[in-house]
Amino acid sequence: MAGEVHQCQCAVCAAGEDGVTQAAHRQINVLLSQLNEVQRRWYGGSLSQQAGGPSDRELMRITGLDAKTIRRGRRELRNGLAVADQKPKKR
Repeated sequence: MAGEVHQCQCAVCAAGEDGVTQAAHRQINVLLSQLNEVQRRWYGGSLSQQAGGPSDRELMRITGLDAKTIRRGRRELRNGLAVADQKPKKR
């Protein structure tokens, strides 16, 4: 089931003058709308690590993800996609 697609709040998209950037941000948000919470976090973390990519603050505007979520996704990626808050299964 698809989630709601976030509308980018960055200055470039707000100005509406760069269709290429607007399309890229729309594509990011369409993909995010199809992912679960953990996957969104990992994707945000991945985007934040791209050379020449947006800062965490800019990613917040583009994706609607919180800075803590982006940082956590980056940390989990660095740790081999280990989800930090998983609890051990009871036997």
